[in-house]
Amino acid sequence: MNNFLTPLDIRYVDKRFRQILAPFVYRLDSPDGEEFVNVPVGFLTDFASIPGALRTFWPSPGGPWDKPAVIHDALYQRGYVERADGSKRIIERAEADEIFKEAMNVTETSWYSRRLIYRGVRVGGRGTWNAYREAERPEAPPPLEDL
Repeated sequence: MNNFLTPLDIRYVDKRFRQILAPFVYRLDSPDGEEFVNVPVGFLTDFASIPGALRTFWPSPGGPWDKPAVIHDALYQRGYVERADGSKRIIERAEADEIFKEAMNVTETSWYSRRLIYRGVRVGGRGTWNAYREAERPEAPPPLEDL
């Protein structure tokens, strides 16, 4: 079973980022699932944000978690999954992390690596998720006394 419907085609941008060169699609739950993550051309990813000291064991990029990490980056930046009918469903951070774990299972990331990387995003991802959600909020209206 491969829920990744398209190959990951990337270009090196700099030491940290890679750019997606062709649409990259992951279907949730099964290859014919109704919900999916579509990563568009031009999207920038840093793959998995694995601390430098641990990259000896879990290089990024360079492991079976690369494709799932791109999907996870897209989920964190957007905060939604798409549906076959063209609609979007808003997700919570925990679901984005669960989708990441599911995708690592699909790419046959070892149980040990999958568990540690998943725990890492659960512990360290809150600030990034919140920063993206904060950036989505429209500016607050001025206080009534300023009107």
